[in-house]
Amino acid sequence: MLREAFRLAKEGRPGPVLIDLPLDVQMADIPYDPEVDAPLPIAKRALDLAKIRRATDLLLAADRPVLIMGGGGLLARACDRFVEFAEYLSLPVITTYMATGGIPSDHPLHVGHIGLQVGSPFGNKFFLESDLVMGIGCRFSDRHTGKLDVYARGRKFIHINVEPCHIGRIVPTEVAIISDAGLALDALMEEAEARTEPRQQRRKPPRPPNLVKLGIQCHIAEHLLQPVEGVGHGHEAQQEAGDHRVDLSQDWGWGHCHSGRGASGRLWGMAKPTVLCLATLLPPA
Repeated sequence: MLREAFRLAKEGRPGPVLIDLPLDVQMADIPYDPEVDAPLPIAKRALDLAKIRRATDLLLAADRPVLIMGGGGLLARACDRFVEFAEYLSLPVITTYMATGGIPSDHPLHVGHIGLQVGSPFGNKFFLESDLVMGIGCRFSDRHTGKLDVYARGRKFIHINVEPCHIGRIVPTEVAIISDAGLALDALMEEAEARTEPRQQRRKPPRPPNLVKLGIQCHIAEHLLQPVEGVGHGHEAQQEAGDHRVDLSQDWGWGHCHSGRGASGRLWGMAKPTVLCLATLLPPA
């Protein structure tokens, strides 16, 4: 049962699993030999290559395509492959809040966040000028989309997600690909290399003026907007819920951090304990 619980937690979209053990089972002595124990295999759905080809057709034909990197890219450890694919076809990259740090904030193809909470005017404008959107490992949540009629109007969507229930639920989907983000990116990269040479950048994401400290009232958040020495790729950053979370997301680029983790509204005060846990559990950089 425990092996099955770990398999369920890791398969598809990772998440928690509740194990409810009766008291007599908790108190019993159960023989266990770690030498013969092994985890259950994690299954990954086979790709539909016809849909990969169709998605590539749309990407190559579009005038103003854009990629959306969701948190599924980080969970699949596929951020490097995502950036490699974006660079090959010179596709601008928007990150959802859960994908913060998946592409360096100073990368020439990085547009930043969009949406109603952590978005920026230049990022929103860039998205609204697109004619094709490929979302990989994202859910199209309301914090990202804002008003759906504005978000979806005038553009087609390709949605890649490991969970079928997320596809087509929020935005109309031209091509739906149920797949682990890493497997899909490998197939897309192979298809792109077979079809075209590396492309030159056509739409340059805007590089906004420095918005440091704009509208920030919390002096702690204001202090954090200064460059942090030694923060590099693979690092963790933590902030609590509230206005300073929004300001930090817009104004502090997170550089090459692995993620800028934010607490949900009911977890006020969790930033410091979380940082202490991360410092204890994570290996030194």
